[in-house]
Parts: sequence; structure tokens; C-alpha cells
Amino acid sequence: MAAGGWRFATGALRSARLPIVSGHREACLACHGGVRGLGTHHDPAAIGCTACHRGDGTRGDAAGAHRGMVLVPGNLDATLEQTCARSGCHVELAARVRGSPMATARGMVSVDRWAFGEAATPDAPGDGGATLPEVLARPDGSLADGHLRQLCGTCHLGATKAAPAPVGEGSRGGGCLACHLVDDPPRTPVAKDPAGFVHPGLTLRVRDASCFGCHSRSGRIALSYSGLHEVGPGDAAERRLADGRPVARTGDDVHHARGLGCVDCHTARELMGDGTAVAHEEEATRVRCTTCHRERPARIASAGGDLDAEAALIVLVRDGERAAGRYLVEDGSGEALTGATPLPDGTVEVRGKIDGARHLARPPAPACRAIAGHGRLSCQACHAAWAPRCVGCHTQRAGPASWVEYDVAPAIAPPTLGLFARGGRRAGAAASGPPAVIEPFVPGMVMTLDREAPRGALPESSAALVSARTPLLRAYAFAVPHTVTRAGRSCASCHLDPIALGYGAGRLELASEGGSTIVRFVPRYQAAPGDGLPADAWIAPDSDDGAGRATRSGARPLDRATRTRVLFVGACLTCHDPATPAGRALFERFPARRDHRSPRCKAPDASQEGR
Repeated sequence: MAAGGWRFATGALRSARLPIVSGHREACLACHGGVRGLGTHHDPAAIGCTACHRGDGTRGDAAGAHRGMVLVPGNLDATLEQTCARSGCHVELAARVRGSPMATARGMVSVDRWAFGEAATPDAPGDGGATLPEVLARPDGSLADGHLRQLCGTCHLGATKAAPAPVGEGSRGGGCLACHLVDDPPRTPVAKDPAGFVHPGLTLRVRDASCFGCHSRSGRIALSYSGLHEVGPGDAAERRLADGRPVARTGDDVHHARGLGCVDCHTARELMGDGTAVAHEEEATRVRCTTCHRERPARIASAGGDLDAEAALIVLVRDGERAAGRYLVEDGSGEALTGATPLPDGTVEVRGKIDGARHLARPPAPACRAIAGHGRLSCQACHAAWAPRCVGCHTQRAGPASWVEYDVAPAIAPPTLGLFARGGRRAGAAASGPPAVIEPFVPGMVMTLDREAPRGALPESSAALVSARTPLLRAYAFAVPHTVTRAGRSCASCHLDPIALGYGAGRLELASEGGSTIVRFVPRYQAAPGDGLPADAWIAPDSDDGAGRATRSGARPLDRATRTRVLFVGACLTCHDPATPAGRALFERFPARRDHRSPRCKAPDASQEGR
């Protein structure tokens, strides 16, 4: 009989009267036979209730039936093998999720330990690095581990969700349900209608709201993608987030503006792991801008036999009759992207995994490669419009296992540019392999960190705690800002902006000194007492190669030669407008033209970078 047809009176029921589902007794349906909302694949009429919630399906009394019940299935703790990963369900997938970066947070552990001076590098050695679940399970450990347990651990996927609740801005942890739970239609309480309440559904169409709770912190990608940025308490704010942070609106990512969700770019194997242990999240993400905005012909997978079993099932469940049949193959991993189809004209059609809307991804514009010297730029280096800049925060030990963070509201500005060597690229001139790529960076760890607990109560402000002797950490972080614009940055926003070069906010001036033209940097912020650099700087203008720390071993600021070339072009921009035909011709053939400059040219000597 269908689930909606089972209705029994309250009180104990004889075993013979209990409903049978898939060959076993399912006592839950004696009282909850009209439950709605779960959809076809998790319909209680097909799999029962104990498949997910456990309990004792052979008992006809409420107390007996509820004994051993798992209120929130999908947590990555020991109950997972009783729920989502039970035999016959998602066993292999659950193992991958437990090893994914969202569950292990190896990078979070390694960077935190490095920041505290407890590790030589910020890079965990693959599967040999400590995981956050291991740190959280230890009652003692180092200062860094205590900091992780108190302040950083709640955003990892393995944090246990103890009570049912809708997914929202404040959601943390919960394993499988952190992403796949959806209240559509809205849930109703069991107490309101025990027999026919609306149960939250389970879906492959993961909404951005599922990502927001965790990814609106730290790098603030979820905020940035939707066009929101944090502001200070006294600044004009559009609204407050669920955790109280005030936010204002600015330009959102062009993909967000067109209606694309997070899962329209990020794949199942990126997010849920592919069985390979990685140190940092960027090692797990493989889809790039050029995956869809292609410069070369794409490989194609056919639904007729090229898809692996998991991809074929995803297509069947999510798309059904509207499935495309031909799918773009990601260049590096060989994974079939089940939301993208290459078209004969070189474009790629991207179908929204949530709403089915169709979008065209066109090849990069010729201007992306027309200007000499831009071959090492990543797409985001030009097309990321802005990113949060967090400087001046103070982390204070308050007791044996207690920490307090004095936060400064982040500003926003176009990202700093730096070099990042990954995927076999070389980090320095002496190394082998192709050169590092110029990528966006942000001041992710420009902060003071005091490991000594003060005597007495902590003050409201960190001003009384910070002095010239307070340890200062000045490190920039590789960023993927998720603030892409179609037009990209202007020439001046890189070549005439000290933030882009890593000097910090301020202005660059051309000045004459000793008969030569030099570029002088005038900082906006005062020098920090710890190292004498402006508060938001990565390096000083006269820094040699090797200066400047980063939260990845393969990352560093632009080398001195590159900065000199950037400033040389910037000086030319003060007279030559690249928007004019003559200016465009100059900059497109700049290496050949720069040696034939006029004696009146104000370009600085090659040795005169910044003072």
C-alpha cells in the first residue's frame, strides 16, 4: 500500500499489522505514513524511514520504534555507516567525502600551525598532514590546535549537526545534509501533523544558500560572488547577516548576475573528493575559466557510454528527459562536466543545474592575448574586479585554551598580483619547468598574534595589547576572488596602482632625481611598528626577490624585474592613452617600440623601480 494509505491508531501495534517496505517491517509508517516532500528516490514508501533515521522498525510502540533513532542523518561521524553510507546506498561516495578538503581541512590546519610558528611550511604533506577531525578529537595539543578547535573548526564539513534545521546563512557542518538538504516546499513540524508533515527534501540541485554559511567567512567567496562585502559598524550597511556582520552591496560576479550557481562551475568530484588526498582546496578544484571559455577544441563524452556510473546517475536523476547527451570533458582530470556541452562554433553551452537555463560561454577575446607580456596572467588576474582586504586584526590568547580575535572590518580593492607556482611550474629562476602564473593575492594574514595571555580582563579594543614587541605576521594569500567582470581591469589599475604591485594603498608618482626619472610610492597607511612597512603592504618598493611571505610555499610577490617592467609601462600610460589607435599600437608592440622612445619620454630608468 502507498505511504499515504497507512494510518493507524496511536498505541502499541501488533507486529503483524506493521507495514512492509522492501521486505522488512517499517513501524515508522504506522504513524508517519503520509509524510511528504522527500521525492522519488528517498520516498518512505520505497525505502522506509529506518534506512536513513535508523530506529527499530519491528516495534509497534513509539518508545521502542524510536530507540536508536538518528535524528540528523548524514553527519560524518560514526552514524554515517548507519545512514547515507549503509550497505546498498552511498558507501563509496561517503568514503570520498570523508577524504575531501571540506571534511579534512588539511590546509586550514597546516596554515594555522605555520602562522603560529609550529610548522616549517604552510603546506600539509598530502595524506601525511593532520586533518581537522584529528585536531578536534584531541583534548590537548598545541596553541594552534587550540585556536583551531575554538575558532576555526565549526566550518568544516565534519562538524556534527545535532538538531534538524533549515540550511541558511548560519549553517555549519552536517556532512551530507549540509549541501543536499532543501526545504522546497517548506517543512512543517512533526507535531503539527505526525502522519503527513512535510519532510525536507534531498536534492542534487544544491543551492548557493548551502555554500554560504561556511564560504562567507575567511576568503568571503560567497559574499563576493553575490556582490556583498563587509563594512564597519559605523558604515552604511544594506543589512546584517545572521551572525551580525553588516554588509553593503557592490558589483557581483558576472556569472552570478547571469544566474549561474556555485554548482554550475564546481563539480561533484571537486567538492566531494575524488579519493586523492590534497593539501589545499585549489588542488581539488580543476575547472578553470578556460574550461568553458575555450581556446582549443574540446573533448566530448557521450551519454551513450562515455560517462562513468556516477555521472550517468547524476544526469538521470537531475536532468531526466532534458539530458543533453554530449558533455564537455575537463582538460586535466578527464571528468565529464554534466552541465556543459561544446558547440560546433567553439562556444560552450552551460545549462544551469538548478533552473535549467542555458548560457553561452564564448572563447576569450583576442585582446586577452594581443598585448605583449600578458602571457603569464591568469584570467582572474585581469577579470577579478575586487577582493576583500583584511589588515590590522589581532589574535589574542585569553587563557589556557581560550582565544579572542579583534577584527577590523575588511576593505575592498582590486587584488594584488603575485606569482604562484603549481602544477609543475617553477617558483624561482633556478627551478625547472614553465614559469609561475601571475595570480590574484590578498592580505589574508597581515595581523598581530600574541601567544601570551594578559593579566586581568581583556580590554574592549586591541590597542592596549599591541606594541612594537607584539609578534607580527605579514603574509599574503593566493585568492580566487569570484568577482569576475566581462571588461576586466584597466591598464592603469595594474601598472599605476601600488596595491597591484604589493606596496599597499597609496599613490605612485613620477619624480626627477639626479637627472633621472624615478617612481616614488607615497603610502596611505602608517608604518607598522613590527617591521616598518605600511600596515597593508606585502613588500617594500625596493624589495629584492625573495621578500614577502605567502600562505603557500609556491607563492611569492612579483619579482623585481617584473615590477620594473610594470612600472615602465605605467609611466608610459601617463602620456599615451591605450584607448586611442596610436596608444593601442604602442602597447600591443611595446617590446619593440620601447627602445625607440623620444628623449622627452618620462619613463624611468630600468634600475629605478620605487623609492
